Amino acid sequence: MSSTPEAYIVVGLGYGDEGKGSITDALTRVYKAKHVIRYNGGPQAAHHVVTDEGQLHCFAQLTSGTFTEEVRSLLGPEMLINPLNMLEEARVLEEEGVKDPLSRVYIDPACLVVTPYHRQINRMKESLRGTSRHGSCGQGVGQAWMDAQKEGYPVLRFEDLFDKERCRQLLKWIWMMKIDLAEQWLDLHPEREDLRESLHQLQYALPYEVLCKQYLDFAYHSGVHKADVASDLSVHHNHQTLIFEGAQGVLLDRERGFWPHVTPSDTTAGEAHKILERAELPHTPHVLGILRGYASRHGAGPFVSEVFGLEQALPEQHNGTNRWQGDFRVGWFDLVKARYALKVAKEVNSIALTQLDRLAMLEHFEVCTAYEYTGFVDEALHRFFDVEETEGRVLIHDILVPPKADRSHQEELTRRLRDCSPITKTFESWPTQERIESLCPSLETFISFLESPEGLQTPISILSFGPTAEDKYFLQDLRPTTEVLLSSVWSSPTKDVRIANNACT
Repeated sequence: MSSTPEAYIVVGLGYGDEGKGSITDALTRVYKAKHVIRYNGGPQAAHHVVTDEGQLHCFAQLTSGTFTEEVRSLLGPEMLINPLNMLEEARVLEEEGVKDPLSRVYIDPACLVVTPYHRQINRMKESLRGTSRHGSCGQGVGQAWMDAQKEGYPVLRFEDLFDKERCRQLLKWIWMMKIDLAEQWLDLHPEREDLRESLHQLQYALPYEVLCKQYLDFAYHSGVHKADVASDLSVHHNHQTLIFEGAQGVLLDRERGFWPHVTPSDTTAGEAHKILERAELPHTPHVLGILRGYASRHGAGPFVSEVFGLEQALPEQHNGTNRWQGDFRVGWFDLVKARYALKVAKEVNSIALTQLDRLAMLEHFEVCTAYEYTGFVDEALHRFFDVEETEGRVLIHDILVPPKADRSHQEELTRRLRDCSPITKTFESWPTQERIESLCPSLETFISFLESPEGLQTPISILSFGPTAEDKYFLQDLRPTTEVLLSSVWSSPTKDVRIANNACT
């Protein structure tokens, strides 16, 4: 076994909801990690973790390794935080038996703070879009991030919460600017009573002086620590296992996602690599992409492989419809989008495939292997897709990634994806069982297809057949310089990865 320190970077390769939290929890347990780093995203994350002891939590800002004792949550400089929500998350965790969770939280001083004022404006803006909604979690993350990109705009960072006068002044400016913006919208739409109510909320619900006091209490008395994450890792954890937990998914990336249905974050592994580089750590990172065995997305945006009604056959356990995100939509695994995500993510070493127990509820399922394009065919089409014209049909096998990110390109790509329909291949499902002891032929066929040149050309290292860490089966030991264990499974979070001869009965 190599003594090279281990770093695992978890990246969602879909539209979010791939199972990143569950996989992070499993990695934390099996590789005995003590440090989990959130490197992107914000309080809109919803990473569900279920333990064998019956604990269930939706992690938003604390990391998904928190159920394991002594694991620290480090929140990197590109993460956005909501202190009030974090206090509530910690309260819920304490009710679930986690002792003083905030004492294990280390926040980078540069983290942007999302205020209730950002959230209110976010919801007003999305409401004004009417039937052309972009899709939003309604938490204000996008508003806070956009403010930080504008020169001269007041922004609040975690380090500012330790300076009473600076915190107060910044909150006052943010509050006043959001009220001014809301008043402009109401002037344009005086008939909108919902906007009038939202403006009233902004003006009176939470005065900035009160919010400033709450933030100061959070900074000084909640138990969280202020720490430059890269420096902290460099000094204290040079030879320890690290897990980097990503948020959202690559198909929502702010530069390469399908505009305008994107998140403000860089959803690739890029920010995790930057932390490792700044810390000058010797770790060899293993980038682990997460995908469901079928496709899903929350809310608006192109979804070529969507199957209306499939959500009834594959009922969602932890996600549902809400006012801001919209419907939870389900479809078949989409090879075209998955290959695009792999190209955008770059250097994904292996894939964890989740929700396989859900596919076992079906007799057969399908995989979208290509698209048929039914829109206007012009020369520009070849700038977006790998196109094959055959027998009067226009087939798309891959989405192209231009050398330089360009918003207008991504917006046109989004429009053209709406003129695509799926071409699918049918697979036989596998039996439902509590314990997987061998790869049954139908499951092995599916995995081999996904790993092949016809599929993703990327090894699948982990299979997930349920929500707990015990339901994860490792086909490959992810530690540096170890060999692929083609028939290996992992049986317990208290044991190492082991070789087994026998995952279906």
